[in-house]
Amino acid sequence: MAKALIEERGNISPEARSAFIEAGFDDRQAMEVVLGLAVKAMRNYTNSIARTPLEKAVAKHRWTKPRIAMRGAG
Repeated sequence: MAKALIEERGNISPEARSAFIEAGFDDRQAMEVVLGLAVKAMRNYTNSIARTPLEKAVAKHRWTKPRIAMRGAG
């Protein structure tokens, strides 16, 4: 459900929601997923503003923006 919410920018399909419920979860747990995503976003924004350094254990997984060729260049 978290993946579906992220990929669809909160506009989860009825099928994805049904799959979550059919897996044995309920509406309260759906809201817990939303809360978890909200906390993660707030933490990411805060760390970005504060320039919090990555821990050594995860530094090798640092995301870098891919380089793409400019249109018409070349």
